[in-house]
Amino acid sequence: MAISVYTGVMGSGKTYEVVGYVIAPALAAGRRVVTNIAGFNYDEAYDFCIEKLKAKPGHVGEIVVVEDDDVQRPSFFPSDDNSNSIVRPGDLVVIDECWRFWGADGAISESSMEFFRKHRHLTHPDTGVACDLVLITQAVSDLHRKLKNVVELSFRAKKAKSLGLNSIYVVEMWEGTNQRRKSASAQTRRYDPAIFPLYKSYSGATDAAGKEVAVDKRHNVLKSWKFVLGAPALVLLGIYSVWGVVSFFDPKTTTKDQAAERDQATPSRAKDLSSAEGVKSGRVGPSGTDGQPIQSQTPVRQTPTMSTEWRLSGFVSFGQRRVVLIINNAGRVRAVSPSMFSFSDGRPVTGTIDGQTVTEWTGSLASATSQPPLISMGEMTP
Repeated sequence: MAISVYTGVMGSGKTYEVVGYVIAPALAAGRRVVTNIAGFNYDEAYDFCIEKLKAKPGHVGEIVVVEDDDVQRPSFFPSDDNSNSIVRPGDLVVIDECWRFWGADGAISESSMEFFRKHRHLTHPDTGVACDLVLITQAVSDLHRKLKNVVELSFRAKKAKSLGLNSIYVVEMWEGTNQRRKSASAQTRRYDPAIFPLYKSYSGATDAAGKEVAVDKRHNVLKSWKFVLGAPALVLLGIYSVWGVVSFFDPKTTTKDQAAERDQATPSRAKDLSSAEGVKSGRVGPSGTDGQPIQSQTPVRQTPTMSTEWRLSGFVSFGQRRVVLIINNAGRVRAVSPSMFSFSDGRPVTGTIDGQTVTEWTGSLASATSQPPLISMGEMTP
């Protein structure tokens, strides 16, 4: 861990983060911890390590709670000349409100600076674990510049008060002390009630845990008029959108108008089906004018009549275009589209003109002129 700094305003969760996620795991691993956090309860911490962190009984580390005056003593940190120091090689050192000892406006003692520079060389004789230093303050700007230069990681805790969630806080991490850059990672955590009995935070001289009271509720965006009006509108819009999508893809979902049209169409359709079944089965229909029932008959398919005016004369080609020529009884020629005729061996055979069948033998041959007909292009149909 080397040297790490945990920052955040009062009540943001920085001390909670250190106690629950730094000190407790270190004790569960059997390390010796030296700290000045007020009101640290070792008995609660021991039970927490056994029950929550599954530490083995008898293997939980030792906690040494010191006063602020002890931190300022030259014998606090170990050195080559001091073997009776409070901090021993391999210890985890946690200093709360570290600005009191190594603030930006103060001076750093030679023994403290030596520990900051060489603490990684102070290892436990049995485990080989080196010393680690964790500092707790409200802002990295509170620290002395010489101390900031040797900080490896910095963290910032922030409670989610703007969302009205006092039970949730966010922890961001940076490499170094420059917290103006984008954080390397961020975690959202919920306060665990089992961690609070391990220590007492910002209690003051009365040794009683402090209680926060919001003096201005405008910081809660969930209580703003924009959220109060906008949230229901978004919910309704979401419901309407889901209903629209389901209605579009589900053929069983119909509107009231569509259902009414279907209901109105059902009787007439049933009547038509009933009439058709009557015709098909030969049942007796309604009575006629003489009171006698009228026998339903199957409709007879009518054959198109033969044209008495037009007959097929031939066909001509104009480049890529082909037209069929028909001639009437007066000798007048008419050019029509080949699509109106059926062909056999490349020649037109039968066609339908004006609803009548035209072939080579329809029309009146007796009244046809003996002179060659003239093609009237004005009569040409597409």
